[in-house]
This record gives sequence, C-alpha cells and structure tokens, in this order.
Amino acid sequence: IIYANSVDNGLTWSLPKLLDDDERTDPDTSDKNAQMAVEGPGVIVITYASRRETFLGVKAFGTDYDIFTAYSNDNGLTWVQGGIVNEYANSD
Repeated sequence: IIYANSVDNGLTWSLPKLLDDDERTDPDTSDKNAQMAVEGPGVIVITYASRRETFLGVKAFGTDYDIFTAYSNDNGLTWVQGGIVNEYANSD
C-alpha cells in the first residue's frame, strides 16, 4: 500500500511511500482493499487485507488473506503497524 501526505490542505504532496516494509522483505505479500478513517485531528487509521507470511519481520501467518491495521497520530507523516485484526490468522 502506497501513501502520500499533505501538510498544506492538499496544495502539495509528499513523494509516495510504502505503508510498511513487508512488501520489500516478503515478495509474496499482496495487500488489497485498503480503507481509511480519520478519527480526529491528526489521527488516521487504515485497515487492509494482506497475504503476507510475516509481520514486522516475524514469520507468523499462512498464505491466505488476513486483516491488518496501521495508524498515524501526526496527519500521516509517520505510521505505526497496529497489528492483525482477525483472531484466527495464526491457525488457518
């Protein structure tokens, strides 16, 4: 998932960046169906489906799609990988 951010109400935009680095380290990663919600001043939450086998460098999941989150508290300047949402990710 690629994102860009603006700090001047959309007049200019940053260069596109990857939301997380798993795409670089896990070539079989396939992210899709990203959804974004603005939760207040500066707070953005993204959920997305991913077919990754690792999370933050740790091999943990199968090859099916699971639901992940990421969030920003600074208008999208930086992102924190919030984790996996579906509880059965490790067992399927």
